[in-house]
Amino acid sequence: MASNARVGAPLWHGHGIYIRDHALGRPVRHIAAALGTDVDHRIPEVRPILARFFLGSAAATAHHPTSPLINQRLAAIRQLMSTPEMLELWPGPCDFFILGSPLRLDLPLGYAKPTGLPGTQHHLLGDLQAAEALKGTPTVRP
Repeated sequence: MASNARVGAPLWHGHGIYIRDHALGRPVRHIAAALGTDVDHRIPEVRPILARFFLGSAAATAHHPTSPLINQRLAAIRQLMSTPEMLELWPGPCDFFILGSPLRLDLPLGYAKPTGLPGTQHHLLGDLQAAEALKGTPTVRP
């Protein structure tokens, strides 16, 4: 999730949307089935990916040719997408993820770096659900 609490968090929590700039390293893999982020050195939840869509930028007037779900979410945030803050955060190509209801995880990161998760990490959901803490590769209980 974008670290910007005024835009990223409301999109995540209020609209079930995550936007990731293509300029960032380690993109979300196409086989990823869910997304999660850290809050206070824990991963409280993950959210299933219901749909994804490529946007030219936050300013792009986007419309998906076959997905009513994507078009509904885009319409719900159209005004927010045109704010100066959004245009600054996502000035170029980005992936637009529509997320489902949260799945409780409550997994501690296992370290206390001030920035939380270091970039994008990919783990199997089953491994995360069985782990005691996330520190590199999760330590799975026997």
